[in-house]
Amino acid sequence: YLLRSWFAWLQARETAAQWATQADILGQQARAVTRRQQLGDAARLEAVQAEAALAQAEAQLAQARVKERTAGEELRRRFPGLSLPEHVSLSQPQAIPGSEQEWLDAILEHSHELEVSRLEAQRAQTQATRSSQERLPDPTVGLKLGREKGGEENIVGVILSIPIPGPARRADADAARAQADAATSREAAALQKVSAEAVSLYHSASAARENWQSSKSAAERLNQAAEMTARAYKLGEGSLNDLLTARRLANEAALAARLAQLDALEQRYRLLLDAHRLWALDDHEDH
Repeated sequence: YLLRSWFAWLQARETAAQWATQADILGQQARAVTRRQQLGDAARLEAVQAEAALAQAEAQLAQARVKERTAGEELRRRFPGLSLPEHVSLSQPQAIPGSEQEWLDAILEHSHELEVSRLEAQRAQTQATRSSQERLPDPTVGLKLGREKGGEENIVGVILSIPIPGPARRADADAARAQADAATSREAAALQKVSAEAVSLYHSASAARENWQSSKSAAERLNQAAEMTARAYKLGEGSLNDLLTARRLANEAALAARLAQLDALEQRYRLLLDAHRLWALDDHEDH
């Protein structure tokens, strides 16, 4: 839960940061258009368009900051000892090392869910074996020694006791076997579930990094297009509407790239966490 909440806060923070950048750019644009209008080089409609785009960005920024504060407060309430840093530098998502089978083996080895189901199945099997053995006759052989007639005769006797199991023991054994079969089925289901989730997480982490790389490339190109459109507008080529559209597309792409980067980092850390390679989860582990 800590990992999920931490990245939820980072997503809200990065969203607010991107909208703050967009609002700053559009604020500069609105002031420039207003100045051009005052000089008679821009129509009133362009000033209105620039102000409207700025207002929309500021509204998005306000909403993003509310979400950021909400996510931060949730983290502080649930984890009082956790301090939220003022500045966060996102690392570059790295490729997932190792093969799918290596990660699957590591996750299965450390899965608490699978360990619990295995222990339950082992206990149920032990109980079923004990109950089954109690159905078998357990003969007891004894030796009896005695004397009669004042010690003149010695008596040697053999005692053989063979208890015959009844319906109660048979019912107990059947019930124990049914419980053992059910526990074995639950263990198999847990193994299947954990294996499927591990494989899915491995591929999700690998795909998330590729998605971030594509999103980053798209954001860089759209930002270049927006800058070129801005230069053209300053030279009197193109319209303000074209420029605002280019700015909007560049902002959307930049935000998508930031969120894709966070998603790639989160997926990678989830994989490390499930494989017990992120931080110590058991007292007997060194790392």
